[in-house]
Amino acid sequence: MRFSLKYEGELKSTTDRNTRVKHKNRLRWHFSDQLDELMMRGDFTRMPRHESDVVKPIDDKGFRIHSTKISGQDFEQVWYIPVIDRTLNISCSLHVRIDRPERPGSLFERGGENGGDLDNRIKTLLDALRVPHNVNEARRSETRPDLNFCVCLFDDDSMVTSLYIETRPSLRPLPRGHVELTIDVEIRAHDLTFDPE
Repeated sequence: MRFSLKYEGELKSTTDRNTRVKHKNRLRWHFSDQLDELMMRGDFTRMPRHESDVVKPIDDKGFRIHSTKISGQDFEQVWYIPVIDRTLNISCSLHVRIDRPERPGSLFERGGENGGDLDNRIKTLLDALRVPHNVNEARRSETRPDLNFCVCLFDDDSMVTSLYIETRPSLRPLPRGHVELTIDVEIRAHDLTFDPE
């Protein structure tokens, strides 16, 4: 299965915990809208699973998913639902293209919370794609506080088996610290059977 996620806006590298959590959740809710569409359109019944699970409805749109796709607990009365969860024998690879206003090479520089610092900006992105690990990482949607579920790409980034990052100067004027992101996702089965004979 292949699909792409899109984002345009700030991609922060920040050391302030409160700002970082708020920013990651803005990204998480942005991607949730796109991943919700994937869950509604995609046929996940053919995905290889560790075990059979019952299905249950999640929202008023009527789509049904496996109960194990719901994280072990809800945070702030919001269910965090991973597309790739631990009951599936699948993994994913990510190709991240970052179009940015900085000059070539400056993504590696420590240029304040909105510039440079490739490793921390990518860490922000990967954290935003996963389910929160505890209540301190979770925030309700700022634009839709009534939403009671958030679709994330994976349980945690250990499910990412390949990560390719490409950066390019943006040909459109963007504010400093803003980027245009395209994340190409490929989900594939990884279950192996060994025959001792």
